[in-house]
Amino acid sequence: MSRVGLLSLPSGLSGDMFLGALVGAGVPLDVLNHAVREVGGPDLGLRATSVSRGGLVGTRVEVCWRGEPLEERGGPSPDETLPDAPDLPAVAYAALVSRIESAAIDPDVRTSALGVFQRLAETEATLHGVRPEAVHFHELGSWDALADVVAGAAGVAALRLDALYHGPIAVGGGTVQAEHGRLPVPAPVTLRLLEGRACRFEPELGELTTPTGAALLVAFAKPAPPDLLLRPLSVGEGAGRAELRDRPNFARLVIGEIDTASRSARVAVVEAALDDATPEEGGHLIEVLFEAGARDATLTPLIMKKSRPGFLLRVIADPDRASEFASLILRLSPSLGARWRIEDRLELPRRIERVRLREGDVRVKIAALPDGSERIHAEYEDVARIALERSCALADVRREVERVWDHSRER
Repeated sequence: MSRVGLLSLPSGLSGDMFLGALVGAGVPLDVLNHAVREVGGPDLGLRATSVSRGGLVGTRVEVCWRGEPLEERGGPSPDETLPDAPDLPAVAYAALVSRIESAAIDPDVRTSALGVFQRLAETEATLHGVRPEAVHFHELGSWDALADVVAGAAGVAALRLDALYHGPIAVGGGTVQAEHGRLPVPAPVTLRLLEGRACRFEPELGELTTPTGAALLVAFAKPAPPDLLLRPLSVGEGAGRAELRDRPNFARLVIGEIDTASRSARVAVVEAALDDATPEEGGHLIEVLFEAGARDATLTPLIMKKSRPGFLLRVIADPDRASEFASLILRLSPSLGARWRIEDRLELPRRIERVRLREGDVRVKIAALPDGSERIHAEYEDVARIALERSCALADVRREVERVWDHSRER
């Protein structure tokens, strides 16, 4: 059993919506405030209130300076200083790193917060053609975004989840006013951060997902698998500032449990001894059995009576098809008899995904392990095809598939 979270984002995501969802799902506000004040000092804090959006009630978390709420903003600027005022015209990436590194917060929270800003710096650097060290944040580096990121890291750590997933992301559309004038929505940094994620574009709704919200999402959550089955335990509704005309402006966080342990199943084991079949006939029989729907089929060398070499054919099949496969073996092989038995076995939950390489897709079988982690295995036929095209070793292609898959799960 694993404890996981699922973010539902039909109204997008901002930093304050993320914090509201965390508090609504059970994270104490004091946990978030402790981390924020360690980074920003006693004047910086969070305030949580219950609000109504579209007739539903949720949690609104605001970042406050000396009790007055600040607004979330986003975008870069050339200033290199870190003023001691709530209105930050710009923040150097190095100054942000220094402030977070010197704060007396949990090491895991510190590492996570630094990772969020590192991802932002790398994204901004790509957009503006500079090195990450040269990036300066304007709205993204203001007090509210600093608090959102540090509090978000502390809140996720407090939930002690095995995994955090998310569904499709509403990003909005149109334009938004930023430091450098009007920008298209999603803002360039938001769109770049969400590469590879399922996004919903709605041109008339403005900015639904902010840069800070996107950065928190890609740092802490990964796309939900299509067959996710979740038993809800608690729900948090994080409210945004605005009232949307066609939906409640909430980001919903569902905390629940999923089965990742091995599950019990029953299978038929059908066996037959082949004492005068050639290797070619045995190989052909294996292919026919797979085509007929066998779960597995193997040939094991045997020494039979009168010291003659032979094979043991073993087929794993659905229990209700045992006699069908026994009859098929007798019809297609020289064996005079086939036996079967019904056995219990444990199975890991698994699914099939595709990894895109330049030569085409590679199918990968992904097994969910009892500790909540996942193990992948690339399909031999796809790996062999690419290895032949490249004239390289199978292991080289498998390693590349694993790297690409790992990278896609981190994004």
